[in-house]
Amino acid sequence: MPILKRKKMRLPITSLFNAVLIMFIIIRATLSVMVQPINSTTNSYLSILLAGYPTTGFVAMLIIALAIIMWSAHLLQIFWNRFFADMFSLRDLEYQEALAIILMIAVIIP
Repeated sequence: MPILKRKKMRLPITSLFNAVLIMFIIIRATLSVMVQPINSTTNSYLSILLAGYPTTGFVAMLIIALAIIMWSAHLLQIFWNRFFADMFSLRDLEYQEALAIILMIAVIIP
């Protein structure tokens, strides 16, 4: 009987995968903020932001968080493609893969 070789399937990282990770991070962050005890002696940026208009503050936090995540993924992609890919003869990193790496780091390190 001939030995059958398995073909390795390379599944790309899709936008849906990254969207699910983003939603997980948002839900986890929202729940952690909701259950933190309120300390009346110190004002955090969150309490200042949410003091007057909670909905506006929450939307602003989401926009800032998404901007930081996307900017971090872009920086990782640039750093990888210009340093690691050239130095260690690795393939270039696509933006979705860089975003997935940043999101997985955010999931593992809260």
